[in-house]
Amino acid sequence: MKRWLLFGLALLPVSVVAAQSRETLETKVTAVRGSILLEWSKKHPWDAQLAATPPYLVAEYRTSDGRLGVDCFIDPNDSRPQRATGCFGILAEGTPGSRTWRFRLPEQISRAPVGPVCLAIRLPNQRVLPIRRTDESHAETSRFRYPEWESAVVARAAARQQDTRVAALKDSVTALGQRIARLEASHQENGWTSEASCQNATAPEFVETGGVRRPVAPDSLTDALTSLVCILKVGNAPRVKPEYRYLVVQPPAILDQLLQALSPAFRARFLATRSAQIERYRRDWAERGPQVEAYRNALEARGFGAPHFGRFTDFILLQSLAADSAERDIFRPLAGGVLPDSQRIAGYVGANLEAYSVCRSDGARQIATAREAAIGLRSRTSALQDQARRQVVSACQASFGTLAALKSELQAMTGRLAATGQGQSVVASGSLPDTPQPLNRVACTP
Repeated sequence: MKRWLLFGLALLPVSVVAAQSRETLETKVTAVRGSILLEWSKKHPWDAQLAATPPYLVAEYRTSDGRLGVDCFIDPNDSRPQRATGCFGILAEGTPGSRTWRFRLPEQISRAPVGPVCLAIRLPNQRVLPIRRTDESHAETSRFRYPEWESAVVARAAARQQDTRVAALKDSVTALGQRIARLEASHQENGWTSEASCQNATAPEFVETGGVRRPVAPDSLTDALTSLVCILKVGNAPRVKPEYRYLVVQPPAILDQLLQALSPAFRARFLATRSAQIERYRRDWAERGPQVEAYRNALEARGFGAPHFGRFTDFILLQSLAADSAERDIFRPLAGGVLPDSQRIAGYVGANLEAYSVCRSDGARQIATAREAAIGLRSRTSALQDQARRQVVSACQASFGTLAALKSELQAMTGRLAATGQGQSVVASGSLPDTPQPLNRVACTP
């Protein structure tokens, strides 16, 4: 009788015998290539719960900032209900009641870990399944490792992180190159060929002394004239070079379209601080827009070669960095039917309103300066002209200083990009071991 009993035990599957081990708490966790297999015996105290509802597999590991996080292996393209209900993990596959569940491991993890990637099995009620007894060598009862899979996904995560850094550096290099090109174009337009040439820079004339003839206005007309000239400059926007299309102040109608793309709550917060500016801009456009052509014709008929400040061909440049990516992040998505990020839209609209307000305030100062120069004494006019020239020289020198700093930053960033690109690792596409790997005793502490 004992022989037949022993013979019968010998015929039992190895997995069943191992799964009934008290050392592994009646469980067996095995790695089979790209899967984790969970088996348990009917003696397991959670047998009914495990058999009825499939559990989940999650990972825990630390990142470079030292934080411990839970990775639920949620793919961005995964539309399962678990994305809306919280962090669960990989849902097990199998037949309820069979005392066997299989988890298909992903090829990627969410972040780049520092240290081991610890796996754990969770029940739907968030309880973690113990898979080994506590003893002197194993204080951890639930977490386990699959070293071969871990090596592969950690390498892929590091490569992905490297790719992200390279892409960010490339974007920064491109943006810096564009800023340098715009600044050099401005220098060329002003006739500034080098920092030494700044000493030969000339300032705008305050009075009609043989330069560009400019009209002088009384103080009572300053407000009307600043809005009129600034609306003239906005009207020149369609004639700007295509590459500068979104780097100049846009008409109110375009800003209103962008405001409509904001969420209602975000739009309300934006208007709470900007409503006065945008209402003034709309009013100026409605009132002064129809007067621009007549204003220009009247001045040219009287022999003036420029408006009360600036030039007839000027436009208003945006000074904010929000303008650098406006076409890519705002207008191109809108043209494709995609709503851009509200923060980017609000930043761009705010930059337009600020630039228009600065045009008016600067215009008022220039009109006042021109009026003071026109009615002042000849000696004071000369002093003002000399002061203006010093300011132009200082602005020219500062601009070349900015250009040098930008070029130095570009050189350093290009070097970092080259070094980062050279350090990029190539992830081998090796296969996981074909031989089943028992994992119950491979304890893990993140």
